[in-house]
Formats: sequence, C-alpha cells, structure tokens
Amino acid sequence: MDASLPFVLEQQIGSGSGIDTQPVLLVPTANRVIPLRRLLARHELGFNVTVDSLGRWVESLWILFGDGSTPISAEERRICLISLLEQSELDTTDGIVEAACRIAREGLPVVRISDEQRSLPLSPMEEALAQVLESYRLWLRAHQRIEYAEMLSLLPDRIDATHWQVLGVFFLADSLTPFEREFLGALNATLLVSGSNGTLTDNSKWVVDEKKSSPSRKANSNACYGTHHVESVETSRAPELCELSHLLFQRSASSKPVNASGAVRVALACGPEAQLLSVHEAILDAVKGADSEQDPSIVVVLPDPLRQFTFSAPLLAQQGISCACQGSKLLCDIDVGRALIDACTLVDDAAAETALAADYSYNPFAGIWYATAFYSDKLHRGNRLIEQEELLCDLAGHAEEDLQGLIGLIEQDDLPQALSVLESYIVRHFSSQPGYAAEQFAALQYVSRVVEAALAIGKSPAQMIRHVETAQIPLAFDTDSGSQINDQIDSQIKDTSQIKGTHRVLFCTLDEAAALEPASAHTIIAADMTAQSYPIVENVDAADTLLAKWGLVTTDNKMAASRQKFSAALLAARNRVVMQRTMHNGLADEEQPAALFEEVLDCYRGDPTSRDSDDTTTRVPISLAPFTHLSGEEHLVENTLGHAQRVASETDRPIMGSITPQARSFIVLNRRYHGHTFPGMDLSASQIESYLECPYQWFAKRRLKLESLDEGFGPAERGTFIHAVLESFYLRFQAEVQPKVTPSTLGQAREVMQAVFSQVAERQFTDRHLVGNRYVPINAWEERQRDKVLDQLLDYLEFECRLLPSFEPWKFEWAYGEDTPYSYAGCNLVGRIDRIDRDRAGQVVIIDYKSSLSSAYRLHADSSDESSAFELPAKMQALIYAKAVRDTLGCPIAAILYVNPLDASIQGAWDAGQIGLEELPFAPADARAGRIPWCDVETFDALLDRCELLVGEHMASLANGEISPTPHGPNACRYCPVIDCPNRLEKRRL
Repeated sequence: MDASLPFVLEQQIGSGSGIDTQPVLLVPTANRVIPLRRLLARHELGFNVTVDSLGRWVESLWILFGDGSTPISAEERRICLISLLEQSELDTTDGIVEAACRIAREGLPVVRISDEQRSLPLSPMEEALAQVLESYRLWLRAHQRIEYAEMLSLLPDRIDATHWQVLGVFFLADSLTPFEREFLGALNATLLVSGSNGTLTDNSKWVVDEKKSSPSRKANSNACYGTHHVESVETSRAPELCELSHLLFQRSASSKPVNASGAVRVALACGPEAQLLSVHEAILDAVKGADSEQDPSIVVVLPDPLRQFTFSAPLLAQQGISCACQGSKLLCDIDVGRALIDACTLVDDAAAETALAADYSYNPFAGIWYATAFYSDKLHRGNRLIEQEELLCDLAGHAEEDLQGLIGLIEQDDLPQALSVLESYIVRHFSSQPGYAAEQFAALQYVSRVVEAALAIGKSPAQMIRHVETAQIPLAFDTDSGSQINDQIDSQIKDTSQIKGTHRVLFCTLDEAAALEPASAHTIIAADMTAQSYPIVENVDAADTLLAKWGLVTTDNKMAASRQKFSAALLAARNRVVMQRTMHNGLADEEQPAALFEEVLDCYRGDPTSRDSDDTTTRVPISLAPFTHLSGEEHLVENTLGHAQRVASETDRPIMGSITPQARSFIVLNRRYHGHTFPGMDLSASQIESYLECPYQWFAKRRLKLESLDEGFGPAERGTFIHAVLESFYLRFQAEVQPKVTPSTLGQAREVMQAVFSQVAERQFTDRHLVGNRYVPINAWEERQRDKVLDQLLDYLEFECRLLPSFEPWKFEWAYGEDTPYSYAGCNLVGRIDRIDRDRAGQVVIIDYKSSLSSAYRLHADSSDESSAFELPAKMQALIYAKAVRDTLGCPIAAILYVNPLDASIQGAWDAGQIGLEELPFAPADARAGRIPWCDVETFDALLDRCELLVGEHMASLANGEISPTPHGPNACRYCPVIDCPNRLEKRRL
C-alpha cells in the first residue's frame, strides 16, 4: 500500500462531484477491504465512503437495479458447467472445467456458435465448448440466474453513473477483464496507480468497436476512465529501503547502485532440506533486531505460508513469540474434506476401489479404529472380486456409533444430514483441539455451499463433491505467545479476514503482504524467491484463445502485476528486507531465482547487465555479500526439527543381517498345536529353503512379510490353482477310469481334465475359503491367460504317461505334522506334499509341482570332477518332504521330482540303485545332475541324513540371530524384496 494514498484519496473523494454523489472505493479482492477501511478511519476519511471489492459491489448494484435474477455463485457455476460438460462430447477434465468457468464469468455475453462469415472459425472442440456455454446461458435464463459478465454489460443502462464517484485502488489496468473495463468506463471511474510500480500505458483506455459483429475491447482514446499516478512520499523507513523503492524496476545503466548498509539482506539455502530452517533463522535474526514494543511486525511472504508456519510456529511459541498465518489448503488435504471426497467417490463408482477404501478407513472421520482399519484393508486387498456393496458395508459397520450412519446418508444422497453428523462429531471429539476443529469447519462450510448449489441445480451433491477436491479453502492460524506448542499447531483458527491484534510474526502470501500499510512492519522476509514459485510466463490458455475469437482480447500483464504487488509489499518494511531463496532443487540441479529476486539484486550491481562482480559462491553483488547468510543441508537434525537435539547420545549402528540378543526370542513365533507348544523353531520346508538361499531374504519375505497384500493374478495364484486342478483330476480319474494315465486312456484323461478344470475354475469364484490366493480373471486378457493353462495341462497328460509308468499316484496334498509337528534339523515342521507315487515294491517318489524350473533345482552340478565336495542343494523343499515321508510312513525313497506341468519338464534327484531312467523322462544333463551316488553319498537315505545334518547347522545360526545377506544359488536374489541390499547378485524380477 502506497504511503501517499491517504493524501490522494483526500483530494479525490468528493472532488468535482455534487453533494449527492456517493464516493465508492473499489479494490480487486475482498481481503483488501478491511485494511483500506482502517486506513480511511485513521485519516478520518471513512464517513459516507463505500469500500468494497469490485465483484461484490457489482452484485449489490444488480440486486438493487437488476431484473430480479440472482447472481450465480462460483459453486453453482462450476457444478452447472460440469453437469453440462458430462452431457456433451467433451471430457470433464480440470482444464476444460476451468476454461468453461472462466469464459462464463468473463465473457458469456459474447459467446456464440461459429458461423461461416467469421474469419476465425472454431475448432470442433471449441464448437462443442460453445454449445455447452450456450446451454449454460439458457439454463441461467430458465432458473433466474445471471453471470458476472452479463451484469457488467447490462448495469450501465440501468443506473445513473453520476450518482457515484468511483475510485479504483490497487488495480492494474491490464488485470481487468474487458467487461470490467467497459463497466468502469461507463461510470467514469478513476484508477489510482502507484508511481513506484511504473505508470499505466494506453491499455487503460478502451472502446467498443461498433464495426465488429461482437464487442471488441481495444486500446482507444474514447470512453476511458481516468488514471492518477500516486507518487510515494518519504516516511520513517530506512534510507536504503527508500533508495531501493525509488530505483526498483526503473534501473538504467546510468543509475548509481544502492548503497548497501544492512537494511537489505540475503538468505540462501543450499537445497530444499535447508529451506525451512533458512527462513526460520531469518525470522529469529529479525526478532533480535526489532524492539518488542516499537517494532511488533515481522512479515514472512511465501507462496505456501502454512508450510513454513507449521515448522516455525511451535519453535517461536517456545520463545514466547506470537505469530499468525494467512493461507489456504486444498479441500482434499483437509481431513474432513478428504473423507467426504473418498466416501462420495466410493458410493458413486460402480467398481470397488480398495485403495480408496483404505484411504478413507485411515481418516479420522471414518470413525474406524486403526487396528480394525489395517485388518479390513488386508481383507479388502486380498479379495480382488470384492464388490462395492460389501466394501461399503464393511466401512459403515466398522465405524464407531457416532459415524455409523454416515455412509448410508451419502448413499441416500442426503448430504445436508451427513454434514450435520460430521459437525456434531467434530464438536464432541475435537473440542480440545480448536485449531484442528476450526480447519475442519472451514472445509465443511465450503462443502455446504457446494451441496446447496448442487441441490439448487438439481444435481446429486455426492456426485459433485468429487469434482471440487482441488478447491482452495482459506484458513488463518493465530497462536498465543504464552502457549507452548510442540508437535502440532493447534490454536484458534478464524476467517482469513478476521485476524485481530498485533503479532510479532505474520506468515502470508504476496497478495496479503501487498495490502499492508507502508512502514507498518519492521522486517519483510520475501522467502522462496525462485522462478518455480514466482513464474512470470505469460500463459495464453484455451480460454484466452476462444475469447479472442469472440472479440475479447485479454491484456493481463503478469510481470507488471507481480511487480506491483512486490513493490507494495516492500513498502511495508520500515527497517529491513530479507530476500531468501533456494539455490538447488531436490535433484541437486541449480534452481533459477525469481525475476523479482534478481531485479532487487540488480539495484546493487554497478552494471545491472553484468554478473562479473558477483560473489562466486552466493552469486549476489559484492556489496551485499557481508549481509548474506548461506544455510547448508549438512545439519540434518536442525533442518528437520528447527533445533539441535537437546541431549547428545551415541549408540552403536545396527549391523545389517544381525538380530540383537533381546530380540532373538521373536525370530520365529511359536505355533500352538491344540493348545500346546513344542521346543524348537516352528517353520515350514519352504521357509527353510528360503533361509538357505539367503537368510536376509527369508527375514524380509517370511518374517517381515514385505510382499503385497493384494490378491493378484500372477505365478503364485496360478500355481495354487494348478495344484488344485491336478489333485482334483487324479482323484476323479482314479475313481472313474484307472489309477494311472496311460496311452490307452489318454482320451478319457483329457475329458476328465477339461471337466475338473471347469469345476475348479468355478470354485475360485464361489468358495469363500479360497479368498486371498485365488486364480480369478477379471478381464478378457486374464481369461485368455487362464484358458491357456488348460491347453498346457491337456498337453501335459501325454508327458504324464511317460512319467513313472510303473508307479501309481498314491497320495495327494498329503498333510504331515498337523497334530504333532515333524521334527527336522531342530525345527518343528507342518506342511503338505503335492503328490506321492508308489510302486508295487512300496518304493515312493515325492513330486512337488512347480510352474517354472531352472538349473537351481538340480541336485548338484553336472560335472565329471569326482573329487568335488558335497554341498547342500540349492532347493531343499522336496528333500525335506522325502525325509518326512520316510520317517512318518516308513517308505523307502526312490526319487524326488520337481515337475512343471506347464512345459512338461522335470528336475530332481534319483537313486540309481532303486529306479531307472526308463521311469524318469529327464533331459540328459538333468539326469546326470540328479543321480545318486554322488560324492561320498551312496544312497538316498544317506543323502537325506547328510542334508538334515547340514541344515541343522544353518538353523542353529538362525536361532542365534544370524540373518546376514549371503545369497546362495544362481536365482537367490531374483524375487527378493530388499532392493538396496549391498550383496544383491541380480536385479529383482516382478
């Protein structure tokens, strides 16, 4: 705000006007109204003077002099256009919705469908958007509503312009819409422009060109409204700041640079991690230099004030420094707003969105206990066939009593009652957190307006709420200097225009800072002055292009607007200005400074076009180098907490791959067998195999269970499905045909396979006990993948005829250790064996189905070196099964086989003294790599005993907390979830 403004207003108000003329001061936005009223009152100029924003004053005039139609609200406009866009061929994207809203507000009177005579025809998409806007205009007429641009175009013919003396304050002529310019011109309005920001150009003059078929607002000497250039007056500001204000944005090569004396300082953060602390240190430095009584205000100007406020306010409160913040949050970033958006989206979508349900259930306004939320999320994600109704019933049923009816109200589209439920919940549960509660109420207030607008238009409020998630909710935070705030800002929140009293520190945006009175603050800290935060690119979007085709040429000068606001903000500083920015982004790339930042620094350079004399480290002029502070990112604790740790402590760095003695009792949790536990670690054969491959992988996958909770459609689910199909196949084949598939029964076997495949596939959808690990396709591609499995299993039957022809399948999914665990290598084992085949002599072969095989499943390397030492096989699962069968059933083991029915291949180990290769269709190399005798192991029994002995040594290491990342085998790291393991052998496969 310019210092000379009161004197100019005193000259202008009432000058050259009659006794009945009503002075009206108009400002661009509502947040500038109250500061201007206070200024007028302080200079005794406020009597009989109306101060209002341009938009609100136009609406009040229309209510008095209009045709009875009601000005449409922003919420009604957005919802109505969304509804019309959904009925059109256009997509309802944020960009199209924003363009439609802007065109409707700024230029609806000139909207027309394209015709052949127009020199600039509309594109098909523009034509469709014009149709939507035309339908919108008809809707307005039918429902007695009127748009802002229509009021501006109609009011000049309905009012007596001589009744008001209109003065525009804080406007940039280029920032006015064409219809606003036309309206102010009709009222002979005077626009007051600060000389510190330069002067107006001919863009302040315009006329309606009657030669065009549509109104065209262009620079012209007719029908203009007056402009007065307000020159700043000297105040009690620091001489350096006065000199900077005169030179800023007007520096020429012949101008002398500003003499640096410390009134202007620079604070630089090396990277984003140091940004918050850099600003906070600038605040503390300003507080030390300010007198608590004479200099109460330190204003921190940022694009996102709430982020810095959340960081600094608790630290300032601990030192007895009060602060306030004016900012905004997205509706979706406020808990109650996010809960409503999630719930409305879940109700409105036909598909069950489990991720969205999880987001809702963890929200405080879902009313679900956290443990219940985690458990229900696990169940939902483990069921890829879950339906929307089941999802909503779970969310509603798990909610506490106060919120159990919320989902039902949203399903009934009774949003007003749903908002009442939430309001009552906030009052009952968050009354001790007034700041948090007020933030939620601010969001509910906006949602309430959206609901009212939707009901007035006749649309479903639940469907409309999901379209306003990016709405900005204005918020204001106010802390008491005597309060102790530690982890969270929790103080009284009020409307942004209602912050009262004096605060040592104020956090606000550039718009709010520009409304401050001159020399009203001790220090202005312009923070985060980067090109990304303050871009000056003149964006010409689809709305500008379409408005231009209809004759409305926008002349918004973004750079001029930024300069005006920035100059006004600097004028508020009495003693000090701090320019702060980040030098590098999160990728360590150089962050470009904002143009405003560089223009301030140019005032201190001997040659504003040269950077040769700058400090090489900070890149600021040499004269400012003594007043420049550089904050590094090396102080991690301070940058995160705002202060160093109060108590210094040292502890040994945890060693990756080791479990402390105190935690070793939790390495494996005990399993209860009918109420009893047994000594030893409760594991499974597959877990032992995983530990042998890599102890750390076992810890991550089996103990921490880092795998996804989602029920998928991958190899794991396919393998379980194939197991069930093969089990059902042989049970039915043996009951209806004969014990073993032979070439003579191959046709019957295929018929049985097709039948059981269909039954098992159907059971995947109907058997609730299978939920979590089913093989259920949910689209055409997945159905083709499942059907391909059937073709592969039918082909496998021919291979089955050659596999163990003298053996018969004996047991399927045979369970062991269920009542009393099977003891193996110091572990208690429980599990199931896919299949056991037995011949007439009582010998058995253990079969473990796998959907993929590799050389890792060989017993040993195919080598002619007879002196090689015995090593544990990379895959131990089937060997452990064989030991359990031998010890439990007393059957001699002839072989263990890993069978892949999808490509008809096998791997494994076989005892040459008990079974011949005529029973085993091995590839030659695989047969040699699985043959026993091997090294000093002569029989299969000796192999099983030797393996258990060596496994026992590894299990003893596990019991002692050994989980180091030591992968064994060629594929040990292939599916390991520990991506950053230093000993990884290969990249992870998904």
